[in-house]
Amino acid sequence: MYVIHSTILYLNDEIMEKKERHARVIGKILLVLGILTLVLTSFSFNFVHFAEGFLIDHFDDRSFDIGIFTLNHPPFGLLYLIPIFYMSIAIIEIGIGLGLLAQKRWARISALFLSLFLLFHFPLGTALGVYIIYALLDDKAVDQISMDKT
Repeated sequence: MYVIHSTILYLNDEIMEKKERHARVIGKILLVLGILTLVLTSFSFNFVHFAEGFLIDHFDDRSFDIGIFTLNHPPFGLLYLIPIFYMSIAIIEIGIGLGLLAQKRWARISALFLSLFLLFHFPLGTALGVYIIYALLDDKAVDQISMDKT
């Protein structure tokens, strides 16, 4: 009876260790993805700044009719919202990656929400999102992270 019980405990510890490795791998992937997104976002800020200057130089003297409204100066500054959005996503990815590396419970829940967002970025984001859902929604992984510090 003792042999069976110790074998079950050994297998349980082995499974927990495997799931812990999954969480660490996901944390590292999210960290690299977040840093890469921050670097690319800095380039896109420069591109938007160049594009805004180009568009203002060429279209500044024209008025645009949108329905019943006439815009004398189009709102080119709204182009900055795109890099700001992706920069905020990158900061969130870095935070979740650091939380997963530290085995925080809130990071697991946040990574699951982030994985739902990643599912729409076909094909690599979809694969990463499915992997995150698979690795973090397993019952043993939930128990293991719940037992760790919060």
